[in-house]
Amino acid sequence: VGHDIEAAASGTEGIDAIHQRPFDLVITDLRLPGADGLAVLAAAKERLPHTEVVMITAHGSVETAVGAMKLGALDYITKPFQMDELLLIVERVGSMVTFGGILGANSQMRAVLEKIKLVAGTDSTTLILGESGTGKELVANAIHQNSPRSHYPLIKVSCAALPETLLEAELFGHEKGAFTGA
Repeated sequence: VGHDIEAAASGTEGIDAIHQRPFDLVITDLRLPGADGLAVLAAAKERLPHTEVVMITAHGSVETAVGAMKLGALDYITKPFQMDELLLIVERVGSMVTFGGILGANSQMRAVLEKIKLVAGTDSTTLILGESGTGKELVANAIHQNSPRSHYPLIKVSCAALPETLLEAELFGHEKGAFTGA
């Protein structure tokens, strides 16, 4: 309840989905048609480092699943498994409420994280306001890491470090001769 789910018929399809939008959790079998589960894990961790990945594996390949955990998988589950076992892992990930390096459990933080997720998927300009030490840079990083532009650099500007008279020109550019020294 309360989870949006997207299914993929192959590892390749799963990787395509990971490149199209952010996910909080990826559950993948180790053996898949197309790209295997390790490739799905690698794609998820490369595209969205804070996305959690759970591997499903046959009993005989537990060593590979443990290796996947060393590559960043959160957990693994062996087949055959009870659905309750998988749901327990999903609920554990949901209760962690970690997003872009931000961790929170109370309702206010959940609301902030939901707004970050919403903004990350858009092409809108975002203004982040807050007092010193409240985590504005963490929010900016989370938005960037979970956006379709995450493979581009994030350029951070401290407005406090710019003289008020040059702020607009430094951020948005200027025409030659618009002011002295331009």
